[in-house]
Amino acid sequence: MTIPQYDNLAAALQGICQAWCNTQGYSNPFRKDGEWWAFPPNGVIPVQIKTVMGETSHRLVKIDSLTLALFPDGSLVRKSTVRKSTDCQSTDCKSTDRKQATEET
Repeated sequence: MTIPQYDNLAAALQGICQAWCNTQGYSNPFRKDGEWWAFPPNGVIPVQIKTVMGETSHRLVKIDSLTLALFPDGSLVRKSTVRKSTDCQSTDCKSTDRKQATEET
């Protein structure tokens, strides 16, 4: 399992959001008022990613030596609910407990 490496939290959030959009067929992700939005497949009106993402759509990322589990809307998986890395498939983990990450823009 290869965990993507990022320079900072902002880059990790953008990378995870873009990766989710690519796999789900969404396009042009952007942040507005602290929320991630994207255009659905064949759609002309963007939707908030948090309203359409699945409960298992989070992925592991590395920022320096820190490993985090992030949802594509910028939420963090709480440490108490993250299973050991051997319980994660690929870079996806299995937990639904979330906490919103903050980002300076």
